[in-house]
Amino acid sequence: VGGIMTIKSELGEPIHKLATRGVRLWKELDETVFSLPKEKRIQVLNKKKQYIIARLNADFQKVWFGKKADGTIVDLQEMTYSEVVRRMCQLMFISSEDRWIHISHRDLVGDFLRRVEERFSDTETLSTLQSYSQLQPPFPFVDDFLASYPAAQSQLLTSEDVFHFLTLCQRRGQKPVPFIPLMDHDFETWFKKDSLWQAEDISAVVDRDVQRTCILQGPVAVRHSRKVDEPVAEILGNIHNDHVRALKERYYENDESKIPEKEYISSTITKTIREALPPSSPSLSATLTSKSDSKLVRIHETPDSPAHQPSTQMWLETLAGPDLNWFRALLSTAVVIQGKYYASNPVARIIKPRPGQRATVHQTEQGEITRVVIEDHKPWSATGKSN
Repeated sequence: VGGIMTIKSELGEPIHKLATRGVRLWKELDETVFSLPKEKRIQVLNKKKQYIIARLNADFQKVWFGKKADGTIVDLQEMTYSEVVRRMCQLMFISSEDRWIHISHRDLVGDFLRRVEERFSDTETLSTLQSYSQLQPPFPFVDDFLASYPAAQSQLLTSEDVFHFLTLCQRRGQKPVPFIPLMDHDFETWFKKDSLWQAEDISAVVDRDVQRTCILQGPVAVRHSRKVDEPVAEILGNIHNDHVRALKERYYENDESKIPEKEYISSTITKTIREALPPSSPSLSATLTSKSDSKLVRIHETPDSPAHQPSTQMWLETLAGPDLNWFRALLSTAVVIQGKYYASNPVARIIKPRPGQRATVHQTEQGEITRVVIEDHKPWSATGKSN
């Protein structure tokens, strides 16, 4: 007992897990059943059916669903409606903690109860189950419910309702059921799907037996697992610190003075305004002039023609420049905070490109933006006359 096993995941990829009893069964079925073409699996499954069911019930986190009230192991179609309902509650509700494994399992039981009503109600009446919350906890309600339909204690599931039950178990949007209802062409999916959570919720496992569960433990994790009961914060902290250490060594020769400082981090790739213009558009004015006190001025002008305007995004990208700075953050953020309130950022809308517009960007020799002026680049007056 012990060690690591490599098995095939639900997606057919190799995955490393602790060699628990459940994982050893997984490995055995990988080699004897799941490695076969699908059309040949049914014959093997039928031949080994009793053995596989016994192993599921003894060693695996997903047990065989079919079980009579007296404990006899059977197929789904050999169960009564009452036995199906009680078995569902037994496997999906954790009585010791008064909770469902997942809230969608509660709804699943409720939907099957309504099917029982449809089968056994003699008159048209309102459903006894008016809210799924009536199933919290389920057993008092289920006892009263089934007492109203004595025939459900002896009537076996019809073929139609067997199919209906399987459809409920496989519907989208709910957590996969923690049991295996039949051996068919989808047996591998029933067996492997949603297989890791049980190790983190041992109360939901039959007999609270951790040996039934699947626990990830690959060779990389094993190499770094050196401390018993290591706190999660310490594990994550070590990962973070080692990552930072590796980056400093790889890119900055372990010299922190070489690490550049950025005002903020962005995943947006910067582009120039020329990339946004059609091939036939005239070049935009972009000049860089010197001023006193080691300061520079960058000037951008839009064309006079409305047809040749750059997109708003490219105009803002160009004004912000290639660096991550305060002005880029101001232009790109979706919201601004005013006191305790969040408001849509109006800056991009205010300075979007317009015909005949000039943007003057003042910056230091190091490229730090200190001031931005947006104005018309040609004379203008309210009377329409040139100044």
